[in-house]
Order: sequence, then structure tokens, then C-alpha cells
Amino acid sequence: MVIQEPESIPLIENFSWFFTEEELIVEGNKTFVQFDIDGVQWLPANPGEAYRWYLYSPNAASIRAKSGMMHIVQVSNIPYGKTARALDGEPEPADWLYTEMLDVSERLDLEPEYTGFVVEGPISAKFSVNPRHTIHPSTKQVGAIYSNMMSPEEIKMLSGDRVIRHADVLESPRQSTTQLPDIPKPIFGGVSDLRLGATTAAENCMTCGLPADPDGTKEYSCPGHFGRINLATPVPNYLYLTGDIDNSPLIKTLKYVCLNCSKVVLPDEYLNPLIEQAKEVMYENGMTSPDGYKIIMNALNDAYNAYYVERKRDLGPYQLTQGGPVPTPLTTKVNHCPHCNEYSPILQFKMTFGMGRRAEFFPMQGKRPRDQFPRSQVYAYDVVHAALSKVPNDHALAMAFNTEIDTLTDQPRSHPRYFFWELFPIAPNGIRPPQESPNGTLETNDLTQLYVNVVKANQALMDLGTDANKFRRSESILFKACTQALSTQTAFGTPSVAMRFGGSGTTTDALKGVYDRIKPPGQAKNHIRRINQSKVNEHTIYSVITPNPDLRIDEIGIPRGACIRLTVAEQVTAENIERLRDAVITGYPYERRGAGGLSKADEERYFFGKVTEVNGEKYYSGGAKFIQKAGTKARISLEEDPNSRYNPFRVEYIKSQYLMEKYQGDSSKRIRQKDPEALNEWYQQILRGIRADYRGVEDKTNMYAAIEAAKRDFKYEYAKDKRRGYAAGLKIGDIVHRGLRSGDMIVFTRAPALHRQNVMAGKVRPLDQKAISFNPTICVPFNADYDGDTMRCFVPQSPEAIQECKDILDVNKQIMHSRYGRPTIASDQDETSGAYLLTFPNKSKLIYKGKDTTITYNAYQKLDDDEKKKFKGPHGTFDGRIGYDKNGHVYFTKKALIEMLGLVYTRDDEGNVKYITELPEPDFKRIYYTGKSVVSMFIPEGINCDWKDSTGEEVSIRNGQLLRGTLDAKGVKNGSMVLGAAFIYHFNYELGIRKLADFIDHINRLFFAAHLYVGYTIGIEDVSLTTPEFLEKKTQLYNEASEKIEAITKAFFDKTLDELPEEYFDEFSRHWLTYDPYGWMEFTISKVTEDFDDEITKLTKELQGTANQMNIAVVSGARAKNLNIQQMSGAYGQVRVGGTRLLSGVKVGRLLSHYKEEDYSGEAFAFTPDSYADGFRPEHYFLGSIAGRRSMMESSMGAIQDSGYLEHRLKRACENLMIDERGYLVNLRLGKILSFQTGEDGLQPFHARGPDNKNGYSLSLQPLFLGHVCKHNKTLFDECDTCQVGTPYRKTTKLSQIPVNIRKPILEKLEIREIEDPTGLFNRAHEYYQESKARPGEMIGSTGAANVGEPVTQAGLRAFHGGGKGTTPTIDRIVQILDLSQSEIAQPSTRFYLVPEHNNEQDAQHLANFCSTLYMSDITKLIKYQPEERGVDVMLDYDVMETFEVDPDFIFRFLSFKGKNEKPKFDVTEIEGGLRIRTTNVPGYIDIDSYLLVLREFIEKYQVHGLINGGRAFTDFSPHPMGGEARWQVVINGPESPSPGRANPMMENAAELIGQYYDETLTVSNDPFWAAHEYGLEAALACIKEIFNDQMNSDSGLGELDIRYIDALIDNMGSTGYLAGLAKSGHMVSKSTSLIGGIGGEDPGLSLRAHPIMGTVDRLEGMVEAVTAGKDLVIGKAYIEKKLSKE
Repeated sequence: MVIQEPESIPLIENFSWFFTEEELIVEGNKTFVQFDIDGVQWLPANPGEAYRWYLYSPNAASIRAKSGMMHIVQVSNIPYGKTARALDGEPEPADWLYTEMLDVSERLDLEPEYTGFVVEGPISAKFSVNPRHTIHPSTKQVGAIYSNMMSPEEIKMLSGDRVIRHADVLESPRQSTTQLPDIPKPIFGGVSDLRLGATTAAENCMTCGLPADPDGTKEYSCPGHFGRINLATPVPNYLYLTGDIDNSPLIKTLKYVCLNCSKVVLPDEYLNPLIEQAKEVMYENGMTSPDGYKIIMNALNDAYNAYYVERKRDLGPYQLTQGGPVPTPLTTKVNHCPHCNEYSPILQFKMTFGMGRRAEFFPMQGKRPRDQFPRSQVYAYDVVHAALSKVPNDHALAMAFNTEIDTLTDQPRSHPRYFFWELFPIAPNGIRPPQESPNGTLETNDLTQLYVNVVKANQALMDLGTDANKFRRSESILFKACTQALSTQTAFGTPSVAMRFGGSGTTTDALKGVYDRIKPPGQAKNHIRRINQSKVNEHTIYSVITPNPDLRIDEIGIPRGACIRLTVAEQVTAENIERLRDAVITGYPYERRGAGGLSKADEERYFFGKVTEVNGEKYYSGGAKFIQKAGTKARISLEEDPNSRYNPFRVEYIKSQYLMEKYQGDSSKRIRQKDPEALNEWYQQILRGIRADYRGVEDKTNMYAAIEAAKRDFKYEYAKDKRRGYAAGLKIGDIVHRGLRSGDMIVFTRAPALHRQNVMAGKVRPLDQKAISFNPTICVPFNADYDGDTMRCFVPQSPEAIQECKDILDVNKQIMHSRYGRPTIASDQDETSGAYLLTFPNKSKLIYKGKDTTITYNAYQKLDDDEKKKFKGPHGTFDGRIGYDKNGHVYFTKKALIEMLGLVYTRDDEGNVKYITELPEPDFKRIYYTGKSVVSMFIPEGINCDWKDSTGEEVSIRNGQLLRGTLDAKGVKNGSMVLGAAFIYHFNYELGIRKLADFIDHINRLFFAAHLYVGYTIGIEDVSLTTPEFLEKKTQLYNEASEKIEAITKAFFDKTLDELPEEYFDEFSRHWLTYDPYGWMEFTISKVTEDFDDEITKLTKELQGTANQMNIAVVSGARAKNLNIQQMSGAYGQVRVGGTRLLSGVKVGRLLSHYKEEDYSGEAFAFTPDSYADGFRPEHYFLGSIAGRRSMMESSMGAIQDSGYLEHRLKRACENLMIDERGYLVNLRLGKILSFQTGEDGLQPFHARGPDNKNGYSLSLQPLFLGHVCKHNKTLFDECDTCQVGTPYRKTTKLSQIPVNIRKPILEKLEIREIEDPTGLFNRAHEYYQESKARPGEMIGSTGAANVGEPVTQAGLRAFHGGGKGTTPTIDRIVQILDLSQSEIAQPSTRFYLVPEHNNEQDAQHLANFCSTLYMSDITKLIKYQPEERGVDVMLDYDVMETFEVDPDFIFRFLSFKGKNEKPKFDVTEIEGGLRIRTTNVPGYIDIDSYLLVLREFIEKYQVHGLINGGRAFTDFSPHPMGGEARWQVVINGPESPSPGRANPMMENAAELIGQYYDETLTVSNDPFWAAHEYGLEAALACIKEIFNDQMNSDSGLGELDIRYIDALIDNMGSTGYLAGLAKSGHMVSKSTSLIGGIGGEDPGLSLRAHPIMGTVDRLEGMVEAVTAGKDLVIGKAYIEKKLSKE
């Protein structure tokens, strides 16, 4: 009988647990805890497992919920008997802690996925612990950045005792003849002192004791530490001398500071208001920006000028205090301080080029005695510094210094004292590591070399000792060294050059200082812009694109090889652990630069991995590249690198001194195999067996191939065996970077990313191909096609990024174009023409039957009325499969329809193909199916929409059935499809978008199939017209137009335009002719050629017929335009460049030598009757080609570049605009509410637009009206003759919440219709409105800015497609209005509406003539030089003077006045036909010919007529923009230049001269500065919105842009309380309250000077600063979730 021993239960001797800071008991150098266990408790085995459990286990929720600092500690519970001390016989100490704890995890396994123990309580004991890891309650991020000037106290606090004194960088290595020299170490006290931080992982910092972490893999590493140089004398900080040095902060401050008492040289009554204003600007309004600094300093300068103003009669304030008229500092440049009554000079600073040149302070030149502060008197740095150091804080505040006390240093945050370096900061070693050269040596960093120069210059200055004169002369050398360490972009240049090692070899370059790292020299982007605009290269594929209609619109075809190479991080869970273990075992192929594609065998091996079958479905694991263990940065590589553990043939090189000496000449003797056992298997078993199989075979080719294949398989199986260990050790919480699988999310884009839909996400679908592919439907948003275009795909890595791809970037979520609310992903060209073929009446398929013959529809139309009576019809046709009814609509047999529907399918989310399984009831002759019924099969029930197609015919869909009409571009094409609103209304927003996407994906396959079954081909005969009827009519039209062109052009060159017949002039054009004959000629001829184009196009389309294949493409809107029909089939017409004809070639008026002189016919100026189908004559082909080339160059080099830069500026200025949880428009950076809703109604800018809401000004209510019926069962959209009265209703809360512009049409409908439930109508309208409102978290600023850039850029791209027919769009006006240019106004216009008593054409014309600006050059025919008379003869153009009612006597008097009172001096006398102007007081030695040239220039520039700063004036008769009856007005092309902050001279001049004739309250101008000055900020913003809206959304605008974007962008221009542009001088930089945000724009020096002086506190709320500082962006969904969590 066998007696079984009872199984022993293991004891727990070590475990880990979590304790807060308060729970740790520290006694001396030991730490203890009190640990209590009441019930059953799981305990982690070690700290690593504890951390993994803490992160991922649901059972750790209570631990994660604890607040404060948490420590993972290792708890020791070892019995004393097992210790070394006990084994040595030492007695057990009285304080030894041990509690018996039994591990019962075999019986109670509470956490099977984690390694640990289970213990049963109750237990209450004290344990000895060792704190191992600290868990912070949340990941620490930078919360704010304080931008202060660095005080000496702050530098000292940062640098501690790390004072740099030595110029040497490294110690001298110990020399030896027998051993290699030691690697030199940084010298103590040198600029690379290890106290400033470690630079490699092999060395430890001498301050914190930690190594560097250049690879970013260590948990703890040295952050780096500052040092300092104690300067021998204070030196100016060059940063505050940059910009214009005479207007730099340091010099401007010295202007207002007394050098004796250090106070501002203004009396208290002037100074105190400035202090209060500075407090308001900085502390109350938070305007700590370059613009805020400018406001404060401008106010100080104005007060300074006002106090010291010089007057001879009425004395200024300063002169009054002195008792009489005396010179003031404005001219003497010597301040007279009202506080100490002492005089001190205003200093200036000068730096000169060249080595050894000085940089000195000296008095500014002024009108004062030479012995009073002579300019040769140099002020030493310490003297200037001493004066600035004593400036009182309140006086410093008046000069824009933020004098709040810094709690760390007890010093002001900024002060004039800090303009000078007393201590020079030395940056940590980590940001200036040595550079490795190609030969393996380390080269000193640029910044380190520059710091060495500072140390040397400082030491040289200190060595001068008490020699004050030499010391003062040498302090410039120290200033130069400090300045070069800051930047080498100065007058001093660089002290030396550095060698750069790169792929192109070794080059030399200037050393780079600290500032140079932010803003490199030249055109390179600054560092902050590089951070935010750099391209991500990891997890990326770049490839040409190919179409694949088999894919869903949200699927991206990715080559299998790319799926292997691209990886995604997936966290191990209980559900996926087995699949990921299989992926780990599969591994990753070796990846090296320049490697070719994977072989087919490798693709199969690494792509599929382990394949399993479940319920008939096959699943594959794929491979994996590496494993990242939970809670660590360490990675375990799975790549089959030849030098890795996965290669059975790898060897190692033995580094042994003995073997080196023994085998000196044979290195192979020092190589050892790493795995002899594996090699033995290969050589003795596998290789021997293959050779045995081929023994006796002469041709060994197959044997070698078999060996290679076997070797590849052996290596792979060997690697798999090695990876199985890692797979077995995989635990929940680990992260596996595996290859892509079907269904993974991937982001795809194409440069340039013009708008929101240029970046989308889709699901990966691995395919056996070499290029990226996607459904052709989603090609349009990227402006891409398949002629070699390339796109880039990115794999999102984090779970948050993947979820955002699904929630935001997914193709299905981006159906609606963010610019205007219509589907941007819908039917494209081929699909649109397919929809048209299924639904349009094809008359060409009809026949007419006669007694003995049958004729076609086209033949019948050519018969006269008598002949037509012999035929009956029309009759349809039928070919056995498809036919056409008597109206020309197509229909199908059941068999044909089933065949066509076999090409129409969709896929579900699992990739299963689904077909239509049920057919509708036949709707034609009860056995056939019309195209309309086939289309209706795919439209969901409940969809209602009525619209008119491009020809004006009605189209109607009711309850998902297409009842009538033709589907063309307006119905189904991307960019114009009107069905979006119907889907949103019926299904609500989220589901509606998804349903719309499914509908588009499905029905587009039908439209593709329609081409195959209905038939659509195009050939040369479809675009050729050679009938005599057409040629005769075309010749007639061409000759008529050419005769008019010849008459106008000849009159222009003969200067007889005014003699043309009246038929050439309209109501106002004669007035135009008088001052701009060329413009009038080109405008008139353009009308002639445009009329010719219209007539030719109309004729061509009529003769080709509606069934012509080219006409189908154009009429359906699928592709091409009427212009293409005209050019291809009719006549090209006029060749234009930049919108105008070519007039100059061989010479002006003669284009080519082919044409005779004085040939002014249309043909001689590139007006051609040729078409592309017929062919061009050579000269016209040449002219058309160069015109097209010119248009292409203008678009690519001009408009596209400008539009891209415009979009960049707008994004930087408006990227912080967001819709918050209340629906308010807020500026996150400023923390301000700009508007209480988007636009006037709070709608989403891209809310779905229906056919009744073309411009998006309101909500599309057609679906609402179509979805409700009156009491007589008629929809509210349709008319009802039975409804006689309206419907009474009660105002409900939901009705009142609907904005007025949406509510008004609903209530108007109830006034004429009778319905049962008005409250139900209101509730449904309210629900529909809520679904269409702007979503909280929407970054409307960034989206709006991109949506401005996209149409502007597209307009430029389209320019050359007209082949010389189009014009290059200009963005000058948009750029100017958004930048708020203060130099000029593009296209200025002002309208003065006349008062009733002068509201007539005659008075309007007189006023227009009076207001038109004329210069002497405008009324001068000729200027003749008369050197013998020492003057010129000005021959006047009396015709122009008569037109504008200019008095010749006034011209005489005006010029006489000018000649007597201004320079140059001259006399005026009358001569026949004009005036003679003789010079006076001209010395005889001056060359009279040259002088007369100057005199002519002066005379021509004199304004002699019209309003100041005005332009040409015209009359107009139209209603006021606000409504009312038409009235006469004077339209002036002015003011030509703006007047920011003051009254406009033209407006003041108009009020003075013609104010009695016009109503000032009705004046309309597009000068926002005038509107701001006269009517305030809101009026100016309204003016800008109107101009911007017209530039984008008018018929000739650049592209549709929702008005809500316009409102948001322009509201931001007023966000600071006054008018500010969106460019560098506005919100992009100057008005940015974020230092990093400002640097992210342009001119970083502007921000780096102003923000530290004003002490900006950057909360990092904006996008640029948050990304740069590594702070999580709290925008969009994250912002809303944060708000909700706080609530």
C-alpha cells in the first residue's frame, strides 16, 4: 500500500503592491507598510506584472481610482531561516518581519492572464518594502509657457554652481607608446562639462547621475542642465537690437529713459495715464503680443511728442515749463528730465561690419551745441546698463514691460535691466551633441564652438584688469561673441565655418547660433513651422493610383507586399492573443534600403501567416515586426535580419587578445558559429539528402534551385522556432506591431491637400497587385486621375487615432463637401452619363412609318410639313433585349435586366458580395422594365425630392420612385447632387450620411453597367460637322464678326474710335472711350467674339442633335462644356492671353509676318473659324498653342503659388476657431466668444443643400414639405386648389428655437394650407434643424481656411484647360481684403446715392464728371521740349477736357500757382493749343535737357480735377443694396488708398464739395477702414463680409463657400476689439497672444522680441503651440468630452 504525501502549499516570500505616498512608513533608511487583507486577494509577482495589471485589468479599477502619487513597491516576506545570515548562524533579530502567507492560486486563479499569487485573509501585518516605480496620476504635460526676459537671478537659479570658465572642451588624452589613447573626456568647467548633461547612453550626467537617451527608449534619462558664464561686463542682448536697430526695443527704451535718474522723461500727469493704459492692455485685455507692444509704445511716443512739441507762437507744454520758446528734445536729441531736471542724450547704437569693428552707444545727432554731448563720446556698456537697471517698475510698465513679480526669483518678469547679459546662459549638452564624422571621430557642435568663443572673449576682457580704456575698447569683442552665439545672421557674420557630412559629401556652412536653430538663414522654414508641417515617413506607402470599381467607396486596395511592410500597433487582449501569437511566430521579412519587392513565396508566407477556418470562413494571422512589452519602451524585434538570432548561419567574431596574437594573419580562425546544432541539421540531413537525390544527374540546375528553396524554408522554420518563445511569453497589455489585415483603417491623401476631403480614411483590402487602388467614385475630392497620379497612405497607430479615422475621416462620413454641403463623393463622369442614358428621352431611336418605308426621327425632322403627313409616329424600337418607347425612354426585357444587374452589387462590412434578389413589377406593357423603374430599385423608400435638370425640365422622386424627368449632373453628380438633404431629413444626419454613401456606392455600379447594355461610344464623326448648311451659316457668322472686329481695331489705330456708328456704343461707353480707348476697344470686341461663340455653340448643338454622343456628355453634365463643343465641332473663335487679344508680335498692330501691315481683320488678330475636328491653319495653331502655354505658366507660377500661401496664412490665423458645446463660435487661443452661433442660424456650414437652397443661406425645407400633407392629401410642397384658409397654430417652445430665416417659410406655408397637426410639423422641423446644426467641437476656422484655398487653387489649375480661351483668375482682391492691406485697395468702389431733388441723369452725369480724378497726363496730348526756351510746351486734349467739363482757365491758374509756390519753379504762358511752361531760377551749369525731363515728370503727376485720392467716376441707375426703388448714383473707383484709423481724404473731400447732392446715410463703399472710422467695427466687418462673399459666391466668383465660413473668418478679424487682418501683420503673427503660435507664422524675431518683454503666459490652447509643446490638443471631440467630464 502506497501512502501519498499531502501536497504542500507554496509560501509567498516576495510580491508587489500599490501604496500611496502617505501609506509608506519611513524609519531611518528603511521603508515599511501596513498591509491588511480581509478576504481573498490577488497579488502581482513582480513590479512589471503589477504595472501591466494596473493598466489593463478591470479588477484594478479601484487602484486606478486612487488620487495622488502611487508607488509600486516590492514587498519582502522571507523567513529568517532562509537568509544568508541565518545560514551563518546569526540569531534572528528582534525586529525581523515575517508573516506566513500561502499561495492558493492553484485553487483560486483570480487573474489567469497575469503572473501572481492568491492569498486568503484575514491578514494584517507590517512588511519591509523597497519602492521601485512611481505611477503618476496622469501623464504630465506642459500646461503653460511663461515668456519672460531672462533676469540674472533666473539664469543663476537655472545654472546653480555650473559656472563655465575654461575655453577647452575636452581633456588632453594620456599619451602612450604601447596602448591606444583613451577617449578624451569633457573638461570640468568647460562648455561641455558633464554637469550640463550627458550626451550618450554610455556616460552619466554629473548633476543628476542619469545617462542620455538619444534613442528615446529609456524610462529615466538626463534632461540636461543649464550652465552660465559670469561676464566681465554687461553686454547688450542682440535679440533686442534686431529688426530696424534704431526702432529696436532697446534703443526705443533708451529714448524715453533719463540716464541720470533712470525715470521716463515725462511728467507724472502724462506718465500716469500711460501706466493705466499699459495695465489695461497687458493685464485686463491680455494683449501680450507684438501688436499690444506696439499699442503701448505708440501711446508713449504720442505722449512724448505731445509734451515736447515745438511751437513758435502757442507754446507747447515743455516750453511753457521752461518759461519761453526753447528747443526741445525733438530737435536737440537731448532729454530734459522733469523728475531730476538733468539733461541726458538720446543714445543710438551702431554695429559695423568686419573683424575688430566696434559696437558702441553714442549720442544721437541733433541741433545742439557741439560741445554738448558730442557724438564722439562713447557710453560704456556698464554705464547704459546701470541706467536701465534703476528704472522704477511703474515707469517700466509704461514702456510695455511686464513688471509682475516672478515668484521664483522675486524679480520683475521683464525689466529694461534684462536688455543686457550679466550672466550668459549656456544651453545643456543634450541640445548640442557632438557630430560624428565619416571617419568615426566626433566633431564639436556649432553652438559649443560659439560658446568657446564667448569664454575666450570674456577671459580676454578679464585679463585687461584695471586698464579702463583698453577694457572699454575691447568690450565690443565680448558683445560680438555673445551675439554670434545667439545668431550669425548679424553684421558680424560667423567667426568660422563648420563641416557638414551628408549624402552629397562634405560641405562647409556657417556656424548656427541659438536663434539660427529657430529661423535658419535664407528661405528655409523656421523650426516651429517645420515641426507642424513636416511630413511623417513611418508607416507610409507612396504609389501611383489605379481604379478598381470592384472596391467599395470606403475600401482602399493595398498591395499584399505593402500590407506586410506596413504595421499597426495592436494591444494584446484575451480575444486576440492567439491570433497575435500566430502573427509573432510568422514574423517579418528582412528589410533593407534598396531591397526589391518580396518574392511570391515570401508574400504568401508573411502575408497569410497561419490560416484557420471557422464555419467555412478562412482567417489569417499575418505577420508581425516587433513586440513592445507592457509599460516599457523596449522592443523585441521579429525581423529576420541576417545578423539577428533568427539566422541559423550567423557567426560571431571572437575578440580575444590570445587569438589575435595566435592567428595574426588569418582572421577566419577567430570566427565561431553561433548555433552549431542547427548547422549540423542543415549540412548532415537536409543538404546531404538533396545532393543524394541528384547524384548522377549531370545538369545540376534543378539541384541548386532545390538547395536555395530548402535553405529559405530552413531559415524560415528556424526563425519561427525562435519566435515561438516570444509568442508564448505574450501577455495581455503587450503591444504587437503586426502587418495590415483586411478591415484595418488607413488614411490616404494626395498633395497638395487643398481641403478637408483631401485627407480621408478607408478600410484596407489587401490585393495581389503592385499599386494603390480605389473606387473611381472617390477620385474627385483629390483632383486626381489615372495618368500617373500618385497618392500617399498612412497607417494610424494609436487606438485614439484609429477611432478618429472611423468617426471623422471615414469616407462614408465625408460624403458632403465641407465647402458647400453637397455630395463631393457621388457619381463622376462615366456614372453621370450612365444615369442620363437610363432616363433621358433618346429621340434618335424613334422611327416614323410610311406606306412603303420607315425613316428615323432625325430624317423626319428635316422633312417639310407636306412630307411629314405621309408618315405616322413616332414609334419606339426594340432589338429583342432592350427597346425605346414612343417618347424615347429605354426599357429592358427581364433577361436583359437580370444580366445588367449581375454587374451591380455591393459588399457588407465583412466583405460579402450582395446582389439585388428581387425585381420590381414590370412598368411597361406589363412585361418590360423602364430605366426609371430600374433606377428606383436603388432609391430608399421615403426619399422625396423635386428639382429641375440642366435643361429646365422637372424631375420628381417620391417615396423612392423616380416618377419623371432625366437624371443628369444636377441629380447625381458630385458637387451638384441635390438628393443629400432628402437623405438627411428622412434618416437623420448620421444614418442619412451612411445611407447616402451606400446608395452612391450601389447605384454607381448600375450607371457603369448602363454604358454596356444601353450603349455609349464616341468617335470622330460625333464631333465633325461638314454639312453645307452648317458651313454656310458658320461662314456668315464669322464674316459678320470679323468685319466688326476690323472696323473697331482700325479705328483704334487710326485714333477715330469716336467716329464709329452709334451701334458700337451703349449708354455709357462713350464716356469710357474718352479716357481708356484701349479698354473700350477690347471690351467691345470681346462682346462681338462672345456673341459669335454663343451663336456657333447653339448652331452646333442644334445640328448635332440631343442624342449626339458629345452632346450627351455635355448636356448630362458628365464631362466637358459648351466651350468644348464649340472648339471641337464648331469654331475656336478668339485666341486670348490673360483675357485679352494679342495685339503685338512683329510690332504693335501686326502679330505675325504672315499678315500684311495695316491688316486689321479678325483673322490677323487670331480670330479663327477653324475647329479641332477640321484642323487649324498653322498660324492659328501656333497662336493658340502659345496662348495655352502662357495660361498654364500664369496659373502654375502665379495664381497657384499665391493661393497656397493665402491658405497657409488663413489657417495659421484662424486654426483656433471652434464651435463649443453651446454652439458658440470661440477663439480657443484668446478664450473669447466671437459669435453666439455660426451665421444667423447656427447651421453647420456644410449642412445638406437641397434644390430649394442653392446658396445655403437657410435650411432646405423641401423634404419637410414633401413629407407632410394637407387635409386634402396633397404635400405641402405641391399646390392644392382645395385649401382655402390657413391653419391656426400655437407657438411652441420648439418653434421658437428655430431661427427666423427657417421658421418664416414654415409659417408662411401655414397661412395658405390646412393641415391636421401643426405642432407635429414644428416638432419635425425642430428635429431636422437640430440634426443640421453645427456640431460641437467643429474646427470651423481650419476647415474654412482650407475651403478658401481649395477653389482659388482649383481656379488657377483650370486656367490652362481653356487652351488660350480662358483667363487666369486673380486673387488680389481676396488677399488684400483678408490681409487688410494698408497700402492700397484693389478694385475700390464707392457709390454716392443722389438726394431726391438731384435724382436725375443730367445731375448724375455732371457730378460724375466733376468727381473723376484727372492728372495732367490725362488731359495732355503731347509735351514738346523747348530747350532754347528753357521749357516745354504742353498741348492740351480739349476733347477730354470738354467731356469732363474741365475749365482751361483753371488749368492755367492751377499751374501758375504751383510754379510760384512749389519746386521746381516755373512760369506759365498760353500758346495756341496749350500752355508753355518755362523754368525759372535754374543755374546755368545744369544740363537743361535733363532738367526738362524732370520738369515733365512733375507736371504729368499733378492732379488737376476730381476728388482727392479718388479715381474715375461713372453714373448708374439701380436700387440700393438694402432695397427700394432704383435711383441715380455716382460710382467712383476710389478711394485708391486706405486711411486706417482716420477719416479718408476722398470721403472728406466729397462731403465738402458735393455733400449737398448725395445722401450720406446711403453711401456704399468697399473700404473697410472708412466704414470702421465712420460707423464702427461691426460696420467694417459687414463690409468685408460682403466683399468676400461677392469674390467667392457671385456668378464670376472663384468658387462656392458657405456664408457661415465667411462669417467665422471675418468675425475673427474683429476678435481683439478692433480691425485686424489675418496675415503676418494681423492674427497670424502680430496679434497672436501665443509666442509659439506667432513663431509658427513668420518672422519669429518679431514674436521673440515682444512676447518676453510683455511677459506672455501661453496656455497652449491653440493648435500650433499645443502640437509644438507636446500637449494633447483639446479640440473637437476631446474638447466636448472634457467639458462634459467637468460638468
